[in-house]
Amino acid sequence: MVLYKLCGTHSKIRKQNSKEPHLQILSNPKPQNSQTVVKNLTDVELIRCCVENGSSDIYWKAFYQRFNRLIDKRILKTLLYVGIPLNAVTQDLTDEISFILIEKIHGKKLFKKALNHTNFRAWLLTVVRNVVLDWNRAKKSQKNAFAYAMEIGKKSLEEPIGSDEKSARLVDTISAPEEFDLPDGKIQKTHHYDTLLRAVKNLPDIQRLVLKVKMMFYISLEKEEILEIASMRSVSPLKISREVDAILSSLEKKNEKYEHQQNMIAIKFTFLERLHYKFYEMEKNLNTSPNKLKELKKEIAEKTKQLEKMRNMSQKINVYPTAGEIAQLLGIAKAKQKNIGIWLYRARKTLNHIEL
Repeated sequence: MVLYKLCGTHSKIRKQNSKEPHLQILSNPKPQNSQTVVKNLTDVELIRCCVENGSSDIYWKAFYQRFNRLIDKRILKTLLYVGIPLNAVTQDLTDEISFILIEKIHGKKLFKKALNHTNFRAWLLTVVRNVVLDWNRAKKSQKNAFAYAMEIGKKSLEEPIGSDEKSARLVDTISAPEEFDLPDGKIQKTHHYDTLLRAVKNLPDIQRLVLKVKMMFYISLEKEEILEIASMRSVSPLKISREVDAILSSLEKKNEKYEHQQNMIAIKFTFLERLHYKFYEMEKNLNTSPNKLKELKKEIAEKTKQLEKMRNMSQKINVYPTAGEIAQLLGIAKAKQKNIGIWLYRARKTLNHIEL
């Protein structure tokens, strides 16, 4: 069981690209600090370093080494409390709970709240217990939690390993792709969202339509826009609706592929961190042979390379219509297809200047 911030998360739970909380902590907290200094940090200091240096491994590894066993024990204890015996606890089941816990702590930035808690360990145990209880309640549709635990091993990797919280929205997705990055961290509240939509409606017609088609997987085209496109092309609205459905079907497949990649990354990362922890425990044991340590280190290197490859592949998945699809839907001549990128850029530039 490990905790970590998932990189690159979009999908219906993936678009949480808010900035890392920036807290003033130690005099000069740097990832290059020695392992000895990190180990000597108090719980609160360590958590502050994790918050401040979210992209650094050194503090998170120290966190795993310090709290993994505590977290694992509380997960098993709570599972036993809800009626799932230890012999029914599978790797897939614990991975699912681990993924939810990752979202709970990193996706919702709960560590920031933990900084003000007088007893971090008690707080962490409460969070873990609540995650397991929430997970169990979410499975009420099953006959009982034990039956679900027995069936979870058959679960396809194509299905999400964690439960979606909300459907993707423009505010969650619009700043994610590098090619279309709106003001980072600004679009968060409802009135900001409404302000943005009003600004979109005030864009020049071609920019507005190109933008709406680009984002239609996350925000549906309105009936008026279907009629507008049909009028532009001198075809029936039904024909436009069918073309929109065909594009959405293609995007849904891309999104499923992306979600599958994200789920696999979460599982691979969990497994990799278990190997790191195993290596740490073996290294402390003076009776461990150097050959075993060497083999485990080699396995960790191979798994790390596989994980990086999966992350790179995931970043290449783009759940947006291509320029060709946009041009075809809007009836834009192939010779003018290159203008689509320019119109998107101008729309982005206009929206970047909106006071949210």
